[in-house]
Amino acid sequence: MTLENLSKEYKKSFWKSAKALNYLTIDRKLSEEVLDKFDVGYVTSGDDRVSKFLSGFITFPVRNKGKTVNIYGRYLGDCEVSHTTLPSIPKDYLYNEEALEKNAVILVESPIDVLTLDQYKFNSCAIMGTRLKNSLIDKFKNKLVFILFDNDTSGRIAAINLAQKLLQVTPKVHIVHFPSKRGGGDDPNSYFARAKRLPDLRLKFLLENSLPIKKKPVHKERKKREYLEGIDADVVAIGRILFKDSDYIDKGSELWVSCPKHNEGMERTRSLRIGGPKNVAWCFGCNKGGNAVFFVSWILDISIPEAVEWIRREIGI
Repeated sequence: MTLENLSKEYKKSFWKSAKALNYLTIDRKLSEEVLDKFDVGYVTSGDDRVSKFLSGFITFPVRNKGKTVNIYGRYLGDCEVSHTTLPSIPKDYLYNEEALEKNAVILVESPIDVLTLDQYKFNSCAIMGTRLKNSLIDKFKNKLVFILFDNDTSGRIAAINLAQKLLQVTPKVHIVHFPSKRGGGDDPNSYFARAKRLPDLRLKFLLENSLPIKKKPVHKERKKREYLEGIDADVVAIGRILFKDSDYIDKGSELWVSCPKHNEGMERTRSLRIGGPKNVAWCFGCNKGGNAVFFVSWILDISIPEAVEWIRREIGI
C-alpha cells in the first residue's frame, strides 16, 4: 500500500479515536477544520511494516508537489521516541513545503506548530526538528525567513545556528521567540494554546519588530585551528553523546554501535566501530568512516564547519 493510501486509512482512524481527537482539539487547541485540512491521522494497528512502526502515533503526511513522500509521527502518550519519521526514507523534505511559494515564511520545528499558525492565517513550514539539511538550504533563496523555534536553551542555540546557515542564500533572516515562561520557553503551539486573548496580534507584533540577523565573520586562522583541534577530539566521547540512547557495546577504548546509515538503521549486528588506536569511526557495513570531524558530519548530516562547531560546543575543544 502506498504512503498516500496509508495516510487516508490513518485519517479515518483518527476521526474514530476519541483519545487522539481530544488530545489535539482540547489539549493542543487545534480546530477540526485545520486537522481535516492537513489530513491528520492516527495509527492503531496494521500488518504492514509502516503501520507497525507508527503504531500509537498521530500522523502528519509530508507532501511534495501533492505527493505523500514521508509521514511524520507524534506519539500519543509516553514513549522513549516521541517524534519520528519513516527511517527508510531520506529526510529531504519540509513539512508544508508549499508555504515556500510565498516570499515570506515562518520556519518552525514541528507539524503541530504549522497547524497552529495556519489556524491563525500565518504562513509556515517545519523542518521536523532543529537541523536543516544542506540539500534544503537553496529552497529559501531570497526568501524573508522568520525562525520561530522553542524558546528554551536548545531552541535558541539551534535558531542562531540555522540563521547563519540560511544567510548563505538570503540576507533576510529574522529570529523570533515568544516570551519566556517559568521553567522554560514556549513553542508556538503551547503559546497559542494557553493565550487568553489575541495571540495572533502578539505574534504579528513580534514579527514586525524583529531585527534581521547579520552574518558572523570568521577568521580563517581560527577556523583552521578549530578544524585541527576537532580532528584530535576523542571520538569515543563523541560516540557516547551521539548514541547515548542506543544499545551500544562499550569496551572503554572503543564502542560498537548499530549503524543508523544503512539497513534503515535497524540492523541487528553492531557494525559501526568508534575509537580504537587510530581514534576514528568506521562502519564495516557502509565501508565508510574517518576522523572525528568527518564522523560527526556524516552521522548528523551537517557540513564540516558545522561538525567542528558541534564538537567545540559538545566536547569543549
